Amino acid sequence: MTAFTPAGLEKALQRHTTKRFGQHINAHAFRMNGASTVAGAAPGRFDMAQALLGHAKPTTTEARYVLGDPQLALRGHHDTLASMPKLARRPQRIDQSRGI
Repeated sequence: MTAFTPAGLEKALQRHTTKRFGQHINAHAFRMNGASTVAGAAPGRFDMAQALLGHAKPTTTEARYVLGDPQLALRGHHDTLASMPKLARRPQRIDQSRGI
């Protein structure tokens, strides 16, 4: 198997991403999405995305490539609330007459 040249890789990405997603995704966006997908599948495990991208420092991967997923964050928050006992979730009533 022969390694891709940069132009060859760009052409292959254009061909395959257009076929699969209906639009061309450039190499940088493809790389960023791949890292974010890996990180989203294993939240907090930036080392997996770091290995995929070949970064020396995990902070490089985390800061520049791994994007937050609001849906995933909301799901995690919902799951945390759902696991709490009902009484712990109930708002406390304030008794105005006692100053409490």
